[in-house]
Amino acid sequence: MGILNDNSMFIKVETYKESLATIDLIKSKIEDAKKSMKKVAELKKEEEVEMNLWRKMLGDVEHKLQKIDQTLIQAGHR
Repeated sequence: MGILNDNSMFIKVETYKESLATIDLIKSKIEDAKKSMKKVAELKKEEEVEMNLWRKMLGDVEHKLQKIDQTLIQAGHR
C-alpha cells in the first residue's frame, strides 16, 4: 500500500481530460495570436516601405514644382 501525503489531489478522469482539451485549445489560440501578430508586423513593414516611396515621390514633385516656379519667376523678370 502506498502512503498518501498532504499534497495528493484526486480529480475525475473526465475533468482531467477536459482540462487537457482546454489547455490544448489555449495553446492553439496562442499560436493563432502569434501568427496574427507576425502578419501585422509584416504588413507594417510593407506599409512603411510604401510610405517612404510616397514621401520620395512627393518630394520629387515638390522639387520639380519649385524649379518650374523659379524658372517662371526668372522668365518674368526679363
